[in-house]
Amino acid sequence: MRDLADRPYFTGNIRPCEFNSGDMHGHLAYLALAFRLLRRGFSFYIPTLAGLALLRADMFLLVRLAPAAAIGAYAVAQAVSSGQVGVINPFVQVGFADVAQQTDSDHALRAVARHFRLAQVASISMGILAIAVTPWGIRLFFGAEFVSATTATYFLIGAAAFWGMGETLEQGLRAASHPRLGIISNLLGLAILLGLGVPAYQSFGIAGVATAVCMGQAASLAALIGFCVFVLNMKLKLFWAFDASTFHELKGVAVSLLKRLSPARRRV
Repeated sequence: MRDLADRPYFTGNIRPCEFNSGDMHGHLAYLALAFRLLRRGFSFYIPTLAGLALLRADMFLLVRLAPAAAIGAYAVAQAVSSGQVGVINPFVQVGFADVAQQTDSDHALRAVARHFRLAQVASISMGILAIAVTPWGIRLFFGAEFVSATTATYFLIGAAAFWGMGETLEQGLRAASHPRLGIISNLLGLAILLGLGVPAYQSFGIAGVATAVCMGQAASLAALIGFCVFVLNMKLKLFWAFDASTFHELKGVAVSLLKRLSPARRRV
């Protein structure tokens, strides 16, 4: 039998392991950086989970209480009301980026309030439009058998409007290094939804659940504004959009967009 040392994979030289204290300190520094990034990541991730729980808890609650027909009607109401999400997402993304690039905390909070006012106008305007077309849209796209979902749709449209304003404000505060406010407000809204959802369904059906959703989103938004006023010392009037300054900002945005979209004039 051949000796193991003669085999090809034993032909290399065996060297003792050397311990380098400098490498060890370097690895510890990288490990500390990884834990710090992970901790900051959780401060951004947990508010997202709380917001997602508030946004989806109504259906999880309904599937344990309602028959299939009621769940289908509620799904129609959700489909109609969720159209506002696509309108609000650009305000959320642009607002987060604008607030995050601010170097001064006061400027960051003013940017948060400015983007909230713009999102407020968009949310309320789209909500009014969605309410106006809901009876016609349900009959046309889903059929007359789902007309019973109209009342629930109205309340979910209101909830979507509150969600749009709250999401813009929460993401802006998160960009301004205040992520815990969103966690508390979302948990408050979730508690209201879960606490009122069951008795509301037993009394009013899917319209009661939609009402509980609307109240939960409204409470979450009110909590965020209250935190901004009493904790961050922001003025309450900064969160009211329907004044001359907001419409002047909207006019400036519209003029800027028209200039970008219009073809460049040729020089004579």
